[in-house]
Amino acid sequence: MTLTREEILAMGIGNELDIEIAVTVMGRERDKFRSGWIRLGDLSTYPKQYSKDISAAWEVEERIKEMAIDAPLYIGYYMTELQLIVGNKGFDMVHATPEQRCKAALLAVLGL
Repeated sequence: MTLTREEILAMGIGNELDIEIAVTVMGRERDKFRSGWIRLGDLSTYPKQYSKDISAAWEVEERIKEMAIDAPLYIGYYMTELQLIVGNKGFDMVHATPEQRCKAALLAVLGL
């Protein structure tokens, strides 16, 4: 399923957004037998709560930095998307929520 920019921005905090982050950004595989689960090797599990937990969201940002080794524009795309989502007033980007960081990462990686 291909997501649109509008669909990503409309996603709320929770499993749907977390699954998309796990698969699209973090490189995990969807579980073919359990909806809302991912595969970690031989194990099936729920994804981390990327859209709710700031430490998990920081892992997403670290992954963006890793991806930028081969494609340097990812960081610029991510920062631009984050700024468009949170605004450009003072410390808005610093105080971005995990949900906002996740949406920016998805939009950057998908090029939307």
